[in-house]
Amino acid sequence: MNKKSLLFIFLLLSLTVILYLLLTPNISETSKVTELDNNNVNSTPIESESLASNLNKVLLGNKELQLENCSTEQFMAPVYVNNNGDLYIKSRHDGKTYIFLSKNVDNYTSCELVHTFNTSGNVVGLSNYIYWTEYTRQKEGIIWEIKKLNLKDDSVIKIDEGISKRGNEIPTLVSDNENVYWIEYHTLENEITESTLFKYNDKVGKQKIIIDQLHEKDGYNGNYLIYYSQNKNNSLVYKSTFLDGDKQFELLLNNDKTEKVVSNLTNLLDITINENYVALTGIDLVNVYKYDDLKLGALVYSVSGNKDSSVPSSEKTYDTPIFIDKNTLVYRIGMSEILLVDLKTNTEYKLNPNTTILSKPRFNNGFLVFAYKKEKQMVVRVLDFINR
Repeated sequence: MNKKSLLFIFLLLSLTVILYLLLTPNISETSKVTELDNNNVNSTPIESESLASNLNKVLLGNKELQLENCSTEQFMAPVYVNNNGDLYIKSRHDGKTYIFLSKNVDNYTSCELVHTFNTSGNVVGLSNYIYWTEYTRQKEGIIWEIKKLNLKDDSVIKIDEGISKRGNEIPTLVSDNENVYWIEYHTLENEITESTLFKYNDKVGKQKIIIDQLHEKDGYNGNYLIYYSQNKNNSLVYKSTFLDGDKQFELLLNNDKTEKVVSNLTNLLDITINENYVALTGIDLVNVYKYDDLKLGALVYSVSGNKDSSVPSSEKTYDTPIFIDKNTLVYRIGMSEILLVDLKTNTEYKLNPNTTILSKPRFNNGFLVFAYKKEKQMVVRVLDFINR
């Protein structure tokens, strides 16, 4: 075969590959990751109907708290940012949890200790309150309390208490812009586990939303609540369902079996919802669905597996999805990246430098915060999406 024939075959194969790539759609492959460095921000404006349109301004004005300024040598993570941009962070040491305050007006150059409490579960902030669970392990089970700290006068109030038995978890607190939510598990007679979803706000107090029961005698039958997320008008309920011992998982829109989002999705970790989208994250999983008029719609954004071929796909964990406006999603990839996604253009923006992520992102009052390692130090980045 002469050189002209070989050249013709090579050009033909190249053209075939190019046409295949152009004509084969893939949601995750059409996403473009843009690197944004706070020291040298891309000056090209981002065209979008979302907060991403001002992302360059946000990153130019980002602030950092050097955690060495706080009087602790232990790991710390942000838990809440108030309307003024004042940052509350937690640290754990010797079985205690410490809440520190670093003020925006001081450019986060110092920390002050505001409260200390006993061994805790997760901590969330809402409307100038810090909420947390305290627990102790006893022979009869895990005895827990849910408390809140008023950040204005430092008063502490206990809002709930209970005991978790037979391997059931203590309540995990979740918050939106108006309420704090948690699920309680109670062991009843005749081997029945009752899971109850509660919501709480400072004006109304504690309210029951959903009650489910799992009958464990003579084979498992019933439901077991796992996780919950709510927008103003709509909610997501994640639960395990049992029928004669056969276990499945369901994610329901507004707890309605006619509006099942997914079925038997075992690798799901976190869920969230806003007025336009439903977002799911987990092991090798990021799915964002559009919905209208309480009906689930098309899959608009998806990540499946690992984009980096040097790391096995099974090691990739996606979590903490947060909608920072109606068309913008933030989520974390393991301990390596915080991504912002413009769901209008399906474009991704990396919000952290190339270093280790040390906390989940938090979003309060227009401020997005997360901790990461910087030159052997722990740093909290504060991004202001409101006063940009």
